[in-house]
Amino acid sequence: MMKNPLFGGALRLMVITLAAGLLLGGAYALTQPVVERRRAEWLEETLQAVCPGESYVLVTPPEISDKSVKIEAVYAVKPGGLVVLAATNGYGGELSLAIGLDDEGKVIAIRTQKHNETAGIGAKWLEDAGLSRFFNSAAGNIKLKEDVDAISGATVTGEAVTRAVNAAGEVFRLVVP
Repeated sequence: MMKNPLFGGALRLMVITLAAGLLLGGAYALTQPVVERRRAEWLEETLQAVCPGESYVLVTPPEISDKSVKIEAVYAVKPGGLVVLAATNGYGGELSLAIGLDDEGKVIAIRTQKHNETAGIGAKWLEDAGLSRFFNSAAGNIKLKEDVDAISGATVTGEAVTRAVNAAGEVFRLVVP
């Protein structure tokens, strides 16, 4: 009786694939708690950085009028204020911001979470000097070039940040009584 070489190769491949799958699953199970812990630490640090408070309560994000901005999360801050995690598209793709508002809806701080903007051009908006242009402004009706000075060559990114801040202002008006 002749052995089928195709069967032996397929069996070896199946065993290797099963072993690799088990190893990957085990690595995921071991690292997932660490990833979740670091994500929670990062979130706590971000919330404290943009709107210091005693506690943060996750609030259901309301429907907003600007569909180009995605509200990822909203946190009510005790004793007062709101943190809005918002994402929109800039020149280099999606950019994500954490926007802290005081109890009157004015911008306290903004922290960049993620972006792919061009270094030295659009990314200037996402540095402290660019984001601080919004501080102490009432979020919701800010106009780039009128209320906030633009950065030359980075209009698309500036418009994206402005949209996100204005969306945070709309969320504030809808969530805070």
